[in-house]
Amino acid sequence: MAAQRVVGLLRSVRGFASASGYSRTTVGLSPDPVQGIPWRLEDFGTDYKHWFVSVKEPVPETREEMAAHCVKILSAITGSEDEARKKMYMISTRCYYAFGALISREEAQELKKVPHVDDVLPDSYVNRETKDYGGEPFFDGQLVPYDPKYHKFFDDFWAANRAEAEARDKEEAEARARGDIETDEEDDDDDDDSKSKECKSFLSI
Repeated sequence: MAAQRVVGLLRSVRGFASASGYSRTTVGLSPDPVQGIPWRLEDFGTDYKHWFVSVKEPVPETREEMAAHCVKILSAITGSEDEARKKMYMISTRCYYAFGALISREEAQELKKVPHVDDVLPDSYVNRETKDYGGEPFFDGQLVPYDPKYHKFFDDFWAANRAEAEARDKEEAEARARGDIETDEEDDDDDDDSKSKECKSFLSI
């Protein structure tokens, strides 16, 4: 469930450049809706060559098995696993399940039809300054040793989300104690696990 929530966050971050709403050719130079400053999709790393591929659960139990799983998925459109390894530039085995692929728009559309693929979106930077697409680097067809920094963005997100939820719960509890809010015995415990969960390791690393 937590992994699905993170993928939802990623979709909202990347969704502004999805093929259904925008494209480089139709948008070109557009004004920032908040600052009124022109920006281009390319400035966010959205070049329609880097694609974010969300993988359906369940997934394999280890990083190595997950990497092999993603390579096999991508090989459905590349023709071979060797070629698939060459086209992968990142993988995520923690917080969310996905990989990044250097493919064309046409190949991205084909990849959406492959089993185990949840969605395929134009990728964008997690950090514009470092031009980082996020996830765990996948170099020369191999995973690099795991480092927590690869998911720092999401660790920070969960920490901030948890702190906000705890502050909200405390404020609500104080209001109930004062009688400002009636206690509803039928209130569920809240299926929003963002109150208690953080970006944990889902695969063996």
